[in-house]
Amino acid sequence: MEATELSEGRGTCRPFEVAGAPGVDPERLAVELARRDFPGCRFRPLYFRPKFQKHAGGTCGGVQIHITDRRRFDSCAVGAAFLQSVKRVAPEVFAWREKPYEFVTDIPAIDLLAGDDKLRLALKAGADLNDLAAEWARERAAFEDVRQTCLLYTSELNLIEIRWHKIKYEWFPLRAYLSFDHLQSELQNILDQVGSKYKITFG
Repeated sequence: MEATELSEGRGTCRPFEVAGAPGVDPERLAVELARRDFPGCRFRPLYFRPKFQKHAGGTCGGVQIHITDRRRFDSCAVGAAFLQSVKRVAPEVFAWREKPYEFVTDIPAIDLLAGDDKLRLALKAGADLNDLAAEWARERAAFEDVRQTCLLYTSELNLIEIRWHKIKYEWFPLRAYLSFDHLQSELQNILDQVGSKYKITFG
């Protein structure tokens, strides 16, 4: 949405959760998005009025996105589908940003944000975006292999860090800090009861 004249919700109390523009029918947009059956999210039709940024003071029709499963949610695919859906239900409203983006004047904002011109050309042609979304998924998977070699902490260590944070800031009683012996005793007491009295839900 940054690369369009659609509001991404800046100027509201739900930026990046709500999106739309004046002249968009919220119900039609929500139905268009829902029919794509994206996993991990739902779309609620609504009107909103930004206090600043795009369409400040105007009433925008659009949707609010509700994430129901962040592991299955594909933000890139959903974002692209949102643009295509607005073009379908309100073609007279949809417009690309024409002003320079990040001080770049010779490349369209959408091409800068998407990394190339494939998304813009696909939307212009009214093409099926599934192939493009699949290509993005393959690229992310390839990058993940590279990313893993650069991580300071493994996923297992991150879980240990989360558990220690809970112990240190939530589960330790104040008396644990009276002495080193108290600290050891209280830590052992907590570790013995992890899973029963002390639980962590990893969402």
